[in-house]
Amino acid sequence: TGGSLGYTPQRAPSGKGLFALQFDDKITWYLIALAVWAFGLVIWRAIDRSMIRHAMEAISEDEDAAAAAGVNVTAEKLKITLISALMTALSGALYCQYQMFISPDTVSGI
Repeated sequence: TGGSLGYTPQRAPSGKGLFALQFDDKITWYLIALAVWAFGLVIWRAIDRSMIRHAMEAISEDEDAAAAAGVNVTAEKLKITLISALMTALSGALYCQYQMFISPDTVSGI
């Protein structure tokens, strides 16, 4: 990946921008970011209307009581962590593609 020098993706040939997610204008990236945000809202709403929400509320009150009520605490925590990690990874990959260069200093510098 280039180590401490970072990683620069190769430019796609002309006409292949949509497949490679490489665009010249920022409007397209704005629309992509808006779509990802809307997708995140859909996921949040689905979780908020599911049993996972009630399980997480029970776990936040008292883990032992939630486990006694039949909630698999570890599985529910892992589900939420996995969903969060997937959404973060998607956003990070799109950010890297937007910047066309990523290094440790630009992402997690002081």
